[in-house]
Amino acid sequence: MTQTNNKDKALWRAFIDGYLIPGEIKQQDIADPTQAFPILSGDCRKTDMAQLGQFLTPHGLKRLSARFRKFKQRSQSHQTFITIEQATLAKLKRFAEHAGLHEDSYDLVLEYLLSPEEDLQTAKLQIQNMPTALSQKELPKLIKLRTEQQGNLITFIKLQQEVAYKVAGMIAKHSNQKA
Repeated sequence: MTQTNNKDKALWRAFIDGYLIPGEIKQQDIADPTQAFPILSGDCRKTDMAQLGQFLTPHGLKRLSARFRKFKQRSQSHQTFITIEQATLAKLKRFAEHAGLHEDSYDLVLEYLLSPEEDLQTAKLQIQNMPTALSQKELPKLIKLRTEQQGNLITFIKLQQEVAYKVAGMIAKHSNQKA
């Protein structure tokens, strides 16, 4: 048996063991409510679907196939879905906008929110101890930028370094011309 067949078999087994619960099948999808739920082997999806085809209505079988396709796609992509209230989503959107993450996925926004606080504190200390041409008054602005615009900080620092190198180069060139 090929590796792909083994993966499909394992996915089907996981689906029927964890997600194909007889109590969760809608009543309108059952062809004959007096009939007992079939015992599925989990070894062959086609065989199990044929058994389910005798138990479920055509619409119920179609719905079950769609559920399995979604389950398989989510399993292979290592993604899942969460359900949140509209008000919570609105807050999440506002936070993403405020943090400069509005162009990124919500996955990144949640990662940002869930990142351990000590990582943020370490980054703040590194920024505080970094030699800079900023005055003591401007340094807190850089720290605030780090916390609010985490994604843009690296670009900001690179630009600051480039400007510093260009200015140092211009000063050196000017000094050499005078000498």
